[in-house]
Amino acid sequence: MDNVPIRDRHASIILVGLPGAGKRSLSFIAASYLGWRWISGGLYFHRATGISEKAFLDKFGHEQFQARMLDVVRQMLLQNPQEAVIDCGYASLHEPVHDLLQGYRTTRRVVHILRCYKQISRLDDLSEEALLRMQRPDHALHQCADFTYFNLHDSTAAAVLDDTTASATPHQSFALRSAKCDIESYVDRLLGRIPVKDTGVFSMAGLSLERRARSYVITLKLSDFASSTLDLTSLELCEDAVELKIDTVSNTLLRDTARFVASLRRHMDAELIYTIDTIVMAEARFTTDQLTSLLQFGARVAVDYITVDLEMPDAVLHAMIRNKSSTRLIGHKHFAPALGGGWLDPARSQSLQQSHYASLDVLRFTQEALSRDDNEGVVNFRREARSRVGHIPVIVAYNTGHLGRTSLVTSNVLVPVSPRFFPLNVMDASITEFDLQRATAALFHTYQYDSLIYTMVGDNVLQSRTPQMHNAAYKIHGLLHSFRPLVTSSFEDALHAWYQPDFGGSAVSYPYKEIACRACLETSPHASAIGSVNTVLPLRRSAKLPQQAALVRNTAGEAAGLYGDNSDWYGVYACLREAMSPWNSANIPKATTLVFGAGGTARAAVYALLQIGYRSIFLRNRTQSNAERVAAHFNKWAYDNLGTRSEVVRYLPALQSAWPTGQSLPSVIISCIPASRLNDTTTLPSIWLSNAHGGVAVDFSYAPVDTPLLSLVRRHEATTGQPWSTVDGLQILLEQGMRQFEQMTGRRAPVKTMRHAMYAEDSPE
Repeated sequence: MDNVPIRDRHASIILVGLPGAGKRSLSFIAASYLGWRWISGGLYFHRATGISEKAFLDKFGHEQFQARMLDVVRQMLLQNPQEAVIDCGYASLHEPVHDLLQGYRTTRRVVHILRCYKQISRLDDLSEEALLRMQRPDHALHQCADFTYFNLHDSTAAAVLDDTTASATPHQSFALRSAKCDIESYVDRLLGRIPVKDTGVFSMAGLSLERRARSYVITLKLSDFASSTLDLTSLELCEDAVELKIDTVSNTLLRDTARFVASLRRHMDAELIYTIDTIVMAEARFTTDQLTSLLQFGARVAVDYITVDLEMPDAVLHAMIRNKSSTRLIGHKHFAPALGGGWLDPARSQSLQQSHYASLDVLRFTQEALSRDDNEGVVNFRREARSRVGHIPVIVAYNTGHLGRTSLVTSNVLVPVSPRFFPLNVMDASITEFDLQRATAALFHTYQYDSLIYTMVGDNVLQSRTPQMHNAAYKIHGLLHSFRPLVTSSFEDALHAWYQPDFGGSAVSYPYKEIACRACLETSPHASAIGSVNTVLPLRRSAKLPQQAALVRNTAGEAAGLYGDNSDWYGVYACLREAMSPWNSANIPKATTLVFGAGGTARAAVYALLQIGYRSIFLRNRTQSNAERVAAHFNKWAYDNLGTRSEVVRYLPALQSAWPTGQSLPSVIISCIPASRLNDTTTLPSIWLSNAHGGVAVDFSYAPVDTPLLSLVRRHEATTGQPWSTVDGLQILLEQGMRQFEQMTGRRAPVKTMRHAMYAEDSPE
């Protein structure tokens, strides 16, 4: 069955699957995240008939239940064509509903939810008969859906909303942390949405792999995952993408593939390139239709790229182009090695003129090198190919094998490298001697990269953990840079350092965030909206435009100006999105929040809250005029950009102990006050923590990590049982630091390495 691309991003999402697959939880989380309506099939049936599905079945029998169920589902789908996430409930199991859903394939997104059968049945040892009872309806659901999502086990889900639970306690609503992040990432890709973080010319995620200055790829095989050779939880990914090679055939091929994709998303959060091993499929005698179906399964699980081997029948490529969705297509061809310079054969570059190649995003050509001359030949081929096709598709060409390594150094897009920390048996034999560190070392040795100095400016920079995080990340990448605290007596000292030729970038702390913003020639959209920066980058005289500067990161040169960005807001944004319960996520538009402070960090916190969707924010600060200035700034911004007609940010008098009348108690509390400046304005009446559904408390300070605010919140939770989650300053530091590293270097942040370096100071000697 062909996948049918849906162009309307507002088309409703329908979740189908076996009972216990997690449809109710996932649909609720997805609806909350998107700000769409949540529709429960079971509750909808109850409203339509006055009784539950089970009661109706018991009272009227199977035949009448089937007919009524079909009518109710038809009505439910007709009434919710857009901006709804629908849990189809038990209706998923009924064949007439399957036929009905097939009629909606062009106007809705039907997602088949898979889950481990043992977790569904809650049995460790499934009989063959029990397994078949679940496999049959799963197969039918696969046929009526166009998308597939594998619901991985979530260790936080000891007590959660499942398909048979109608409600949850506040404590239960704090479960499903991993599943929440997984499904949110999936629907972003499903709808082709760019998350709010991905803006600004220095953002990595805002650029596709083929448009980055450099991008590196490792290859992992499905056979190794299926045989448990790979332990993804312990691995560190520094490369830009994982090429998932489907190199095995079994009765559980699609389930294994969906589970592998879900595991890679959870543990590596990488761009995924979906490739099938044509030799294996040829040995399995796959037909053209089977090859097409297997390739299209990549789009079903929402991978980022699908590779189509150009040696496949033309019908396969045409089908993939015809049904192309937000997933990008790579056309791949491996040439047989040729003596005498195969890359110089005019027929190779002339073959690029095929009209349907223009519908591809990338054309990738490879050949095993027989001599070192082939490395010069492939450079000439790239130049000739790009002159023929222009910028679309992007041309990638390199040699494989020991002699072909030089071509990998001169290549810059989708460069294959070996994964350093993986078992040798899972590595690609053609590139085992070329990992990311060696690739980076080659760039320094050939003077394509320069050693740069990065700085940290502000108060108490000698106590900052930012330098150790960045230096650890440089080391694992093989970047010959250094990150240093810069002790200054004035902001002018910082400016002097920032205009040195070997300056690579700077982290900015209190009290320079707002003045640094004013010193920048250009700022990102986020920094402009916030009015403060925590990241400064040089605009080289040879690349004055930010778009150009982003392409020459890791190189020295005279600075013509500075570019400012802000990742503080994203640190708050990411930590809040992860820490808040699904219940509180669903009630964001009605919720109230409280922010302590009115400096650059408080500005970032307010902006993060507005980006999440909060529209009632109180500021509490010692100096009223400063708080009112911040409130006025964001009220104007909200009016201009969000269309709000009332004040979204208001000042809360510093010594007021009563919560404002008519306002719900806060579900988010954020302290932006440095530990050295704590005062009476940061005291919190315990009654303000009495939101029935709990909330999230955030403190930017991490000296100490267990701040007075977070200690108070934890004591309140222990005493009252009201569920509050806490986010400390180190958690925010890691999130914003990772974004900062990526902005400064154009390289993927190694999260495990940076986290370990950040906490190393707390480890006993």
